[in-house]
Amino acid sequence: MDYMNEPVEDIDLQLLEKHAKELKRHFDTVHIFTTRHEPVASGGTVYCQSGEGSWPARYGQIKLFLIRQEEIERESVRNDESI
Repeated sequence: MDYMNEPVEDIDLQLLEKHAKELKRHFDTVHIFTTRHEPVASGGTVYCQSGEGSWPARYGQIKLFLIRQEEIERESVRNDESI
């Protein structure tokens, strides 16, 4: 569990950890990312994450997700330009 920007309330961290552990009972790996807008936070956004299971497997899944999303966006731009 870690967080960036402004400190996240302990209850927020506990909530993420609780749900990550519960999901882990049904899946090999779990990783939850959250953000919340808080005007008083530096930059206005509080970021928090929690994960369970193999870090290399979670990292690979996150990387694959990003690669696929970027390809979808590129394809969408190509399709828009061809019209």
